Amino acid sequence: MELKWLSIIGLILFIYLVYTAGINNIISALSSANLVLLLFAFLLNPVTIFLKSEKWRILIDAQGYKYSKLKSFLTWLIGLSYGIITPSRSGELIKIFYLEKQIKMPKSKGIISTLTDRIIDMFSLMIVALIGSSILSSEIKGNLSLFLFAYMAVLIIVFIIFTIFINNKNFFKKVLKPVRKFKPEWHEKLINSYDNVLNAYNVYVKKKKTMIKSIFLSITAWAFIYYQAFLVTEAFSLNLSFWQVLSVFPVTTLVSILPISIAGLGTREATLILLIPSLTLHGIIPMSLVLSIITIWIPVLIGFLITNIPYLEK
Repeated sequence: MELKWLSIIGLILFIYLVYTAGINNIISALSSANLVLLLFAFLLNPVTIFLKSEKWRILIDAQGYKYSKLKSFLTWLIGLSYGIITPSRSGELIKIFYLEKQIKMPKSKGIISTLTDRIIDMFSLMIVALIGSSILSSEIKGNLSLFLFAYMAVLIIVFIIFTIFINNKNFFKKVLKPVRKFKPEWHEKLINSYDNVLNAYNVYVKKKKTMIKSIFLSITAWAFIYYQAFLVTEAFSLNLSFWQVLSVFPVTTLVSILPISIAGLGTREATLILLIPSLTLHGIIPMSLVLSIITIWIPVLIGFLITNIPYLEK
């Protein structure tokens, strides 16, 4: 099965959850939401986007390329838009081509800066989730902690494999050997770009202050994002503390990365009901929909609208 068809799983799950909750109950919850809190959550969008794009920008600067805050802000939005509609958000790599156009940054350095940005995001997300889960009641904490530590272990293993892969040219060649059979020209380009990729990677290994600053910006961004989530849960009177939101919602973010849904549709709601059984479906579904519209779909729409503006082509 192709990855793009796996997203149907999340859609089917969402339809089932909506049917179970009842359309009338969902509409009733939507009509009674606190609009002031929803507006406040929406107005925090520029803050979270700036923090995310600034983290990415300083990683680019570390490679020796000056990148304006405005262009990084707008290009990051475009990356978000294409990431949402592709499996595991791989579409975010479109930012590499904008970097090449705007500041003449080689694709090898663009790939490393973008991948490093994603790794920092995932690492920071785990830190935020672990901080929140450490304060929760045992009812939620048990299942959640097990999931978080398992996910952390997977991330560490992936990082170790990536480090071995990037620092061992012979291993690099062996891994890419299958590519030579069906795309020999790709294989040659990838082998020739090895030194550039390794040099770009080593920049971040040496510049520890840049990495620390990036992690701090990422953690701050996640904190704002989950404060937005907290405001939306308050708007729907779900009676969750900020610490509960800070521990449970990062898990929904992690699950949404899996290529079985579109922007976490269906999987996010199922994860919430699994981790906090006291919540009702007719409360979770409208809250989750509105949160997605505020923090994902409005920024995504803006990202698509600005894709071809001349300012970003030079």
